[in-house]
Amino acid sequence: MRTERSTKQPSLRVFCHDFETEFGSPTKTEKGNEGFLFHEWLVPGARIVHHVFDRFGPEQRMRIEKI
Repeated sequence: MRTERSTKQPSLRVFCHDFETEFGSPTKTEKGNEGFLFHEWLVPGARIVHHVFDRFGPEQRMRIEKI
């Protein structure tokens, strides 16, 4: 369970670790906004995206789309 919310980088690592534990390594990783990485997992029936972008300060997003 995540309890620390003071910085985005540690939070991003925690989420990525959890996703990698469940779904394996990302299908695609590339440099995203503000020096953070953009991760994408393509799994049977779904696309998972996890990234950080600047919107009135850093904002972390995770999206799961049915495909």
